[in-house]
Amino acid sequence: MPNLMHLEILLRGEYAWNSWREYHPDIYPDLQDAQLDDADLRGFHLKGVNLSRSHLARANMQGTDLGEANLDGAVLSEADCTGADMSKAYLVGAFLARTQLQRVQLSEANLDGADLSEADCTGADMSKVNLTGAYLNGATLDHVNFDAANLSNSDCSGASLRGASLRETNFQEANLDEADVSEANFRAATLIKASCIGLDLRTALLDDANVSEADLSKANLGGMNLDHLHGPKANLSRANLVGASLVNTVLTEADLTDANLSNADLTNANLSGARLMRIRLTDSNVTNANFTNANLYQADLRGANYREATLDKANLRKAMFD
Repeated sequence: MPNLMHLEILLRGEYAWNSWREYHPDIYPDLQDAQLDDADLRGFHLKGVNLSRSHLARANMQGTDLGEANLDGAVLSEADCTGADMSKAYLVGAFLARTQLQRVQLSEANLDGADLSEADCTGADMSKVNLTGAYLNGATLDHVNFDAANLSNSDCSGASLRGASLRETNFQEANLDEADVSEANFRAATLIKASCIGLDLRTALLDDANVSEADLSKANLGGMNLDHLHGPKANLSRANLVGASLVNTVLTEADLTDANLSNADLTNANLSGARLMRIRLTDSNVTNANFTNANLYQADLRGANYREATLDKANLRKAMFD
């Protein structure tokens, strides 16, 4: 339960609370388990306050300073935290479903296992945030700064990540199915074993990203620059890669069954051991590409300069050539 004296001062209002904190900087207020649903906490100085397991549903905390606050297991569903400072806050297991988090400062905060489903985080700073195992399904994450954040094992299915900065972000084993990643920047991001089924990535950036063992089946990567992409054992079956640049790409043992790579540039690409059954490589550039031990059963290589590629021990049964 909360410290009743601390709670009583809080309930007197903003001026009383902030004055008390100013005169007692050595006291760390204890408001754990406080029932503050629908409270108006705008302007309150709540930095470093213990609000673990507190109830703040529908509370108004626009612009409130919650930096380094302990909100472990707190309920903030449908609260308005627009423009609040929650940097380095502890929000492990917190419930923030449908919460307004536009332009909030959450850098280096810990939201391990938190529920942000359908939350609106437009324009938020979530750099270096820990969202391991968090629920972000259906959330609005447009133009959020997720640089160097950890979203491993998170559920981002159906989320909107339009224009988000995801540089060096960890999405290992995350679920991004049906997310909108238009103009998102995945530069040097880790997508190992991530589920990205059917994503339209044509306007996104994937420079130097690691998609090893990721599921990108049915993804649309047409015309993209995927040079130096690291994707051993990735699933790109039925993916659209028409006109894509895959120079120096590593796709060893990847699955590109029924994928379309017509007019693609695979110069120096490594596809050794890859599953390339019924792949379309018509008019593609495969100069110095490595297809050693690849399965090219019924592959369409018409118009491709395959004579300059390495096809040692490749299965070319029923493959089509000029």
